[in-house]
Amino acid sequence: MKGKIKNIVSFGKVRMYLIWLDEIGSFGRTYSGPAYRNFDYWKGLKIGDYAEGLEWKEESKKILNADSHTFVM
Repeated sequence: MKGKIKNIVSFGKVRMYLIWLDEIGSFGRTYSGPAYRNFDYWKGLKIGDYAEGLEWKEESKKILNADSHTFVM
């Protein structure tokens, strides 16, 4: 899937990325932070950036796998 980052919310050392998924017309979210192995991929992204290759980690809860992506700025 491909999506556009619509919001980034910080909770202490964790960031939640809210992503609009064009293909399904709905939001998904994922989490990252300095303690996560994927943080280097996510830390430079900002609202309005795109990510491709997104996959569900837990579709029923709308949580995306933060390790499945290719960024398209």
